[in-house]
Amino acid sequence: MPAQSKQRKFPLRFKEKSNYVSIITITLAFTYYLIRLLTQQNNSPTHAFTTLAIVTLLFILIQIIAQSILASTAPQDANKQPDALELSASLKAHKVAYVVLVSGVFTSLILSFLSISGFWLFQSVLLFFVLAEVSKYAFENVYLWRAVRRNRRAD
Repeated sequence: MPAQSKQRKFPLRFKEKSNYVSIITITLAFTYYLIRLLTQQNNSPTHAFTTLAIVTLLFILIQIIAQSILASTAPQDANKQPDALELSASLKAHKVAYVVLVSGVFTSLILSFLSISGFWLFQSVLLFFVLAEVSKYAFENVYLWRAVRRNRRAD
C-alpha cells in the first residue's frame, strides 16, 4: 500500500481540532459532575454548587492547557484568521445551538409548571447549556467537513 493512501484525504483544520478538544473536555467535565451529583447521598445545593465550581475551574484549566498545546503544535494555523468557510460553518452551528437552548428553556418552563424544585430546575438548565455547547462544536465540525468535501469534489 502506498504511503499516501494511509494519509487522510482532508487534513483537519485547526478549528476542527480545537472543537474536538472542546467536545471531549466538556463531555468529561459534565459527565463527572453528573456522576458526582447523582451518587451523593443528599442533594444539598451547597454540595452541588461546590462540586460545580470545582469542576468548572478544572474544566477551564484543562481547556487552557489543551488549547495551548494544540496551538503550540501548529502556531501558523492557530494565528490564522477564519476564512469564509469557517465563518459560515460557525454561523450555521450557532443556529443549531440556539434551537437546543430554546428547547432547554421550554423544558425548564414545563418543569417549573410541574413544581420541580429549584435545584433540579437549575440542573435542567445546565444540562441544556452543555448540550448546546457540545452541539455547536459538533455541528461546526460537520459543516466544515461537508464544505471541504464539496469544495474538493468541485476541484
